[in-house]
Amino acid sequence: MPKADQKTVSQVFSDAKLQVPLYQRSYAWEPQQVEDLLNDIDYVYRRRYGSPNARSVTTGPSDADSNDTNGNSDVYHYFGTLVLNARGKQDMMGSEWTVYDIIDGQQRLTTTNVFIACIVEELEAIADAFDAAGLGKEDLPEGVVRPPGYLATNYTENYLKLGDRKEGRHLEPGELTEAAYAELIIDQGDPQTILDDDERLVPEKKLARAKEIIQKWIREKRELFLGDEDLGQATEADLLEYYTAIKRYTGVLTSQFKLTSQEVESTDEAGRLFEAVNDRGRDITLADKVKSYLIYVSGEFDTLDSEAVARRFNDAVETVAQYATDDDDIDQLVQFHWELFTGEYKKVRKNRSGPTPIHRRIKESPRHIPLERDPEEVATWVNNYVDTLSSVSKSYVQANYLDVFNRQTDVSPQVQARVKSLHNINFSNIAPLIIAAIERYDADSPEFARIATLCEVYSFRVYQVAKRSQRTARREFKEAAHRLYASEFEDGFVEDLFGEAVVDPPYENPAVAVDEVTAYLDNYIGRHCPDNDFVEYLTRSDIIQGSDTRGWPGFCNKGAIRFLLFEYEKHLRQEKNTDTSLKMLPSVMDLDEFTIEHIAPRTPETSAAELENHEENVNRLGNLALLGPKDNPSASNDDYATKYEEIYQDAQMEILGDDLPAPEAGWDVDALDARARDIVAFALDHWSGESAAVVTMAQGSSDAAEEAATDPRTDTAFTIRDDAQRTYAEDVDADPSRVKLVRQGDADMPSSGADGVTELPQCSCGALYTRISDGENDTEMYECVCGSSLEAPNLAGISRSVLAD
Repeated sequence: MPKADQKTVSQVFSDAKLQVPLYQRSYAWEPQQVEDLLNDIDYVYRRRYGSPNARSVTTGPSDADSNDTNGNSDVYHYFGTLVLNARGKQDMMGSEWTVYDIIDGQQRLTTTNVFIACIVEELEAIADAFDAAGLGKEDLPEGVVRPPGYLATNYTENYLKLGDRKEGRHLEPGELTEAAYAELIIDQGDPQTILDDDERLVPEKKLARAKEIIQKWIREKRELFLGDEDLGQATEADLLEYYTAIKRYTGVLTSQFKLTSQEVESTDEAGRLFEAVNDRGRDITLADKVKSYLIYVSGEFDTLDSEAVARRFNDAVETVAQYATDDDDIDQLVQFHWELFTGEYKKVRKNRSGPTPIHRRIKESPRHIPLERDPEEVATWVNNYVDTLSSVSKSYVQANYLDVFNRQTDVSPQVQARVKSLHNINFSNIAPLIIAAIERYDADSPEFARIATLCEVYSFRVYQVAKRSQRTARREFKEAAHRLYASEFEDGFVEDLFGEAVVDPPYENPAVAVDEVTAYLDNYIGRHCPDNDFVEYLTRSDIIQGSDTRGWPGFCNKGAIRFLLFEYEKHLRQEKNTDTSLKMLPSVMDLDEFTIEHIAPRTPETSAAELENHEENVNRLGNLALLGPKDNPSASNDDYATKYEEIYQDAQMEILGDDLPAPEAGWDVDALDARARDIVAFALDHWSGESAAVVTMAQGSSDAAEEAATDPRTDTAFTIRDDAQRTYAEDVDADPSRVKLVRQGDADMPSSGADGVTELPQCSCGALYTRISDGENDTEMYECVCGSSLEAPNLAGISRSVLAD
């Protein structure tokens, strides 16, 4: 182990150039971590000097640089471990600096520099106030020997930069924050400029947020010592006391914060050091633990370049870090990739209830890379791991960040809308399969469109409408994702790589896999939210809160309701078949700015605005519409005619007016019911998969059966769908994603023997048509066209493409 020394922050920066190597991630501290640092500075200050206020600052002897020595000078704060790799010497304007790579500790050192930069800006402002007040060196309190302007220059040269050249900086940050560091720290820029710029990267914004938090902390100190007065209005006494306090706060960080500094001779040695620290349970991220072990392993074999391995690993991390809001996103990348790469997402051995944490699995399992394996096998494993992690990171970003998906892909608006919907709830269950589909087919491909569409159908029906448990199908999605991801590997590759067979064998190849995955998804759509469940929840009297249904809390969120209404709006425009109307449709990405409008108001101002049985009908699906952010909701509680004239006829969702009765016709329960019927029928068609159990009603069927073909909410429709679903499942050994009722002779009736049609007759005559009666007076509900009674209707199992024809 390398020798460890205790150093103050000031000693770490002394004659040193600290640089973040390429394989390290960028700045990642969250606001809470910055605030924790400031709280620690406050704590040490109080212990050393007492509670700070405008009349409690004592004076005493001071060094010429940064710290007073009166009070409790034995108070120190442990600032963690610092691991550095010396890279040589550099001449800097007559001084010899040691150049170090920061192996561990860059977040703390970077934040220290942000703090010093903010202090320098404040000291320069104090120096201006000193000049305006005529204060000089002779006016300084006892023990304070340097004026603020001198101290600002001193801090700049000792912690930030020496001279104007880039080579003279004491800290070189990571690549993704280099521009922001120069702007915020070197050039004293305003953090708000970066925070307000949507094009800036997340690490840059985190750096700007850190500066903003520290500036706020300094403003609070100024107010504490100067009250409401600004620097130019403060009394000389208050100004001197405030300057002394700022000097002391800075001295706390630079002289009372101590680090355990360790120097290593190589990246390999850093990996071994990390392993020792990790095994003692140090609280660092999963990604850091995995990287440190890979570095450690690489250092043990001549066939691996530890620095190259670390750089490739960090390329993947940085790909996500540009957009991640915290370390959880990066750890999720490592987790998802592991499940795709290894297939470890469930019980893997009889004596285990599940895989141990990834870091331990990499180290301990014979399937992975213990050091006892052949060196060539270890090199192959490590190289494949970091290469696939780097590739998956790009797909992870596209899948998880909608703005990136829309910017980096050229998908259709329909696919874009489906992916937007997926993010409404429980996306983490489906994300592995979306990532695998992007990996194998690219987001612009028809294969991805098929898989994404079925994932969204499943998500919308199961998670967003039926509100099933978030655990539903979690393992199944991971299984399909792994089998799809591994379908591109050569035969035997996975077995050779892991030293044993995988848990779930990959699909034969990507071309076959898309049909396998879509069939898999179709089955789970029909199993976890069959048509009858879907229709039942859509027809509840309160789809928003689910107040009328025990155990069902309504739609998952209002975003899901907005999306349903948006898709219905698009459907209505498509029926008009005018390009102009569709082009005027707002983007689905702006949907969060739209509001749900109750056509009959929730809180009507007059009786004319009420519905019959108002409370039972006001939250029904047929009473809901969308208003855009530019629409005027001022008449939202008025009667229908007033709302139509003042809102609907000029609304941004232009077909809202066309889809509703004329103002003179009014809005009542019958109109609401008719609209609800149309929306539910649309939803059944739109949120269905690629398989359907088709019931073709023969001529002579009852009026109730005829009505069921157009109104999916009738009791007859529910009965037919139940029987068809059960029969299809028995014959095909899978659940259909849709049960469709058609009339004999209708345009969408399947053609017997057509490609994509599976004949499932329940009668020995082989007919596919069924005459449907009311089933009353002891008669059978189903009768084959040959006259035989049936317990279930004749069926044709077909694909979506056949229905579309």
